[in-house]
Amino acid sequence: MYIKIDATILAKYLKNTAYIVSKFKEESSLACVHLKTKEDGLVLILNGDTDKAVITLPCSIVEQGECYVTANKFIGLVQSFTGEIELIQIDKGLSVKQDKIKINLPLIKDCPLDTSFTKMQFDNEFTLDGDVLDSMIGVVSPFIDKTSKTILGGINLQLKNGAIKARTCHNAAMAMSVFKCRAEENNGFEATLKVETLQAISKIFAEDEITISSNESVIRFASEDCMIYTRTLSGKYPPIERPHTSSQFITSY
Repeated sequence: MYIKIDATILAKYLKNTAYIVSKFKEESSLACVHLKTKEDGLVLILNGDTDKAVITLPCSIVEQGECYVTANKFIGLVQSFTGEIELIQIDKGLSVKQDKIKINLPLIKDCPLDTSFTKMQFDNEFTLDGDVLDSMIGVVSPFIDKTSKTILGGINLQLKNGAIKARTCHNAAMAMSVFKCRAEENNGFEATLKVETLQAISKIFAEDEITISSNESVIRFASEDCMIYTRTLSGKYPPIERPHTSSQFITSY
């Protein structure tokens, strides 16, 4: 593999998707980034125990190929560059080069990847602007019980009557943010996710239009360049449609 790519764009996506592999120790074979060329772009795959990211970025391809590198080392190295860099696969390593600077990373020979995400069927699809998701999470996240290990420790997303709702419920307080979105009338989307996951996802798609879809256990967030799969928190979120304290916030447009 030999490609030329903008390090700033590459670092932006890697930084915000690093939470997927951050829970693994560096020496774990799962804590890796899979790089492979496809047509006129670079595909990066990060695999975690409950999340998966597939990113496609434009690049100039000199030679096709694919390899696996340690996630923490690769992400940290890419963030130290600005402008165009060259990624060159060499014997047992990946060379990151810019002008006279050249740093070699060892390759990982065996990096088992969970491919079950990409084989799943998804429905309940709707479209939302990334900055809207960011606003919704910002409104409700201060009212979440981050110490809870139950479903109440997450943010509940529910689609109803052409609007997406982000809800939290902590003790006697609740918070809810509501925005209109583009969806079919019979869409029954509802899922609860970790607040850290949603915060990271909102940063990744902040400037993009997001297509969100789901099945019984996984949500898929997709834009033109990036696709994130994340598992939902199990259980049914309590009904908190009606305000019962003064701690309710509703925003809409």
